[in-house]
Amino acid sequence: MAYVLSGDYWGKQTVSYYIDLADANQMMAALRAFEKWDSELALDFVRVYTPAEGDITVSTVDIDGPQMALARAKTFTNPENQITKSVIQFDSADGVTFQTALHEIGHAIGLDHSGDPSTIMSWRVDLTLDGLQPDDIAGGQILYSAPELLFGWNIGWNFGWYHGWAYGWNADWYVGWGVGWHVTGDGWTYGWTYGWNVGWNVGWHIGWGNGWNFGWSVGWYYS
Repeated sequence: MAYVLSGDYWGKQTVSYYIDLADANQMMAALRAFEKWDSELALDFVRVYTPAEGDITVSTVDIDGPQMALARAKTFTNPENQITKSVIQFDSADGVTFQTALHEIGHAIGLDHSGDPSTIMSWRVDLTLDGLQPDDIAGGQILYSAPELLFGWNIGWNFGWYHGWAYGWNADWYVGWGVGWHVTGDGWTYGWTYGWNVGWNVGWHIGWGNGWNFGWSVGWYYS
């Protein structure tokens, strides 16, 4: 493995981030990058809307002009090397890309430059990469482990976007109240839940081929 750890890490599971970017495309690139890291680590990124709330802040500044240093990240730590604040700044002359955002978030969570030029965490970011590479993910999971996969059955009322069959396999984004058993996790759970739901469902649905649906469902799921 070529990944390099900085020696610093977040000592909590949920990390908030604040983005101050005026350009819509650059904003989307940064949001996608946080979502991608979130999907690969047992570290939950939560977006906030005031700078004071952000554990990680993202903005643009003048650094050194176009095609030089694309961005920089600074982490602040306590005596136990736990990160207490990270500041990501992109050069306003270069803007923000998905790849550079992934790279700087990597620094913000405790990764240093990789010795492998084919990784996102290489000192020179390859802007043709389609996302995090296995070595990047391995380094992040050394610090925070992989996200937990929950299996079980769930009964609840849900609504959200979906595609699939009303009876059969179904994938949707749901918000609702449910009761269920998790094979991994805490056993019996109940309460309001949200997230992606994929599994076998038997239930009553009202909706379009790709639109809103609601109703009762029973099925296996992971989230």
